[in-house]
Amino acid sequence: MKKFYVYIYLRPNYLPYYVGKGCGKRCYKNGGRPVTRPKCRTKIIKFRTNLSEAEAFRLEEHYIKLFGFKSEGGLLHNKTTGGEGKTPSKETRIKLSEARRKRVIKPETGTKISEKLRGRKLSTRQSIKQARGHMVPITLIHETGASITFESIKHCADCLGVATACIQRLKKSPSYRCKRYRLG
Repeated sequence: MKKFYVYIYLRPNYLPYYVGKGCGKRCYKNGGRPVTRPKCRTKIIKFRTNLSEAEAFRLEEHYIKLFGFKSEGGLLHNKTTGGEGKTPSKETRIKLSEARRKRVIKPETGTKISEKLRGRKLSTRQSIKQARGHMVPITLIHETGASITFESIKHCADCLGVATACIQRLKKSPSYRCKRYRLG
């Protein structure tokens, strides 16, 4: 199926600083790469589209080699030569998902995380999000009685290895349990 593309991130002077392979809206999303995406969409170029995954990997490798690594006198901040991020099969994704669901954070670890985060000064961006209600602290209680406080629903979900919907359901339904935790 030809749904992949190769994209390039450009500096303000229009020189490339990152080459990647994507699918869907990958090139417009933050995260999952060693650089931040440009704020201006005109600096994101989908160089070639309608490629198979193999074609996209070959082209990505070609352009990384062509532009070179910044650390070696080239232009790019890429950390690898490309081509390594093959899309996992559906079976592999299911196995990884199940493994994440089985992961349990020990109450002692949760307490340590909570203590470390307590009293931490928020950045301006975090303060704005908290004011908007995005980062409202959430406290969970493990079935052993130990409690842990997270700075946000997203942070809680990331630490527990579950979807944010699971944590939101805890807030809506007092009897619901997620990884042996309930809402505090």
